[in-house]
Amino acid sequence: MNIIGLGKVGCNIADHFGNYPQYNIYKIDRNIEGKRCYSLPDLQEPEEYEEFNPKTGNFFKGLKGEVLFILSGASIVSGASLRLLQQIHNKNIPTTILYIEPEIELLSEKKQLQERVVRNVLQQYARSGLFKKMFMVQNQSIEKMLGDVPILKYFQSLNQFLVSTIHLLNVFENSESVTDTFSSQSDTARICTFGTIIDQKSETLFYPLDEVREIRYYFGVPKEVLENQSTLYRDIVNMVKSKISGKLRASYGIYETSYEEIITYGIYYSSQIQEKS
Repeated sequence: MNIIGLGKVGCNIADHFGNYPQYNIYKIDRNIEGKRCYSLPDLQEPEEYEEFNPKTGNFFKGLKGEVLFILSGASIVSGASLRLLQQIHNKNIPTTILYIEPEIELLSEKKQLQERVVRNVLQQYARSGLFKKMFMVQNQSIEKMLGDVPILKYFQSLNQFLVSTIHLLNVFENSESVTDTFSSQSDTARICTFGTIIDQKSETLFYPLDEVREIRYYFGVPKEVLENQSTLYRDIVNMVKSKISGKLRASYGIYETSYEEIITYGIYYSSQIQEKS
């Protein structure tokens, strides 16, 4: 998978993916240098970046497989996102958006307007099928999972937790399950977020997603537990069945891991545009 970070937030998260050999890292920002880095001009307004047409040349030449495009709408360079994504789309490369929503209340009125436009436009494109899907994430939601985090390690800790979660889900999705009930995902439910589950009970989402239509649970289970815990299968099935109601469907996959404890993640899907939460 190719990881493309746009702006400071996107580039910082992309750097954490660099800890794993499975990813090719690309970074786009103002005044940035290095391998697979593209420097944007130092413009003053997001509208200027919307009008700017990046001449990326050979920068995207080596893109193959899939792309995870990471950004925050609060970044001034996010205005360039649609033109950059258009260049990727022209190469017929499946693209998923990872959108980091800032604490909107702390933004200036102008920044709030910019963030809202970027977030809503990207969701509309995701719903139309232009993107494979769009993941929504809030830093404060991740913070609740981690508890107290020192200021100097705040974003590093949150980004590391987010990236490790995404990486493990990628590993599961590219591994053979012990058993699963997964089926083809809905074409209309492309707005997503991640979640963690403790003891198959306490469920915490990375974004307060409205109108969830589908949940896919991933259970990572130590080999010893798979061999010896006779009630686990029924516990998992009952937990997943308890989530099914009305238009909401749920499925699961069980995977063998080398961890000491059971780990459980979820991916939650909605077909609704997520307004300001």
